[in-house]
Amino acid sequence: MQLPNLQSLTTLQSIDRGALAQIQGGMVEQNRAIKSFGRTNSQVTIKLMSLTMTSAGPYRRLRQCVAEIDKRSAALHEAAFTLRKKNAEIRWKERHLVDMSDSLERDLLEIELDELRHQISETQRHAEGALKDIAGLQEAYTQIRDNHGIPENWDEADFNNGELREHVLAAFQLAYRDMMERGSLSRSAQEYLEQFGIHPFTAQVCISDYLLELNQLATEKQQLPEVGHLYQFLDACADRFGENYKQAMSRIGLTTLITEWAQYREHLRT
Repeated sequence: MQLPNLQSLTTLQSIDRGALAQIQGGMVEQNRAIKSFGRTNSQVTIKLMSLTMTSAGPYRRLRQCVAEIDKRSAALHEAAFTLRKKNAEIRWKERHLVDMSDSLERDLLEIELDELRHQISETQRHAEGALKDIAGLQEAYTQIRDNHGIPENWDEADFNNGELREHVLAAFQLAYRDMMERGSLSRSAQEYLEQFGIHPFTAQVCISDYLLELNQLATEKQQLPEVGHLYQFLDACADRFGENYKQAMSRIGLTTLITEWAQYREHLRT
């Protein structure tokens, strides 16, 4: 990124030509440093916040990777069309500039050309940032899939089979945070638990017992738990209450939860 031509700024009060030249010279380092960004979030933010905030399970994270890649891919398509249009517009204006005799019209057209070139430069920079994001997300996708033993050709049925456990994990995670913050379950946490056949009082007792265990660990053994301790507790809750959804199904009047024939099955299409 370069500073624009500021010769027309004749009324600056504290920035003289020498100071302006110094600022312009400093842009050399800024142009170098800006190559390290060119994106909304860093790879660290994307991988450790965006992917873990969506859920506790691998299929949800894979879906988030795909969604984030799709969003940036759409932006790249838009940028590509924008660049093609602006480059064509530049060629059109340059062709007319040759035959233009009026000096004022030439000046205006040259300003428009400078503006278009600047817009192209900015679009290219942001497009490169989107490509960096896609590269990082593709790598994250592959690592998550491989480290969790998920087949390369996983499909909608695999995703749905993992959804029940993910919701139980998410419900207990929300309930745990409520208990940490307020000592009781919020209405949203209670509703979430009930939707998957888990009695809110039972969940609150389980979490209260876990918090007591943490307090004993900290006071009696002088040990502060690592976050893996919490992960183990949430996994245990998912194992214990993973089948409770059947009670909710019975209450609703459902016989089956998944309409098998309406799912995308990869092995049936290869």
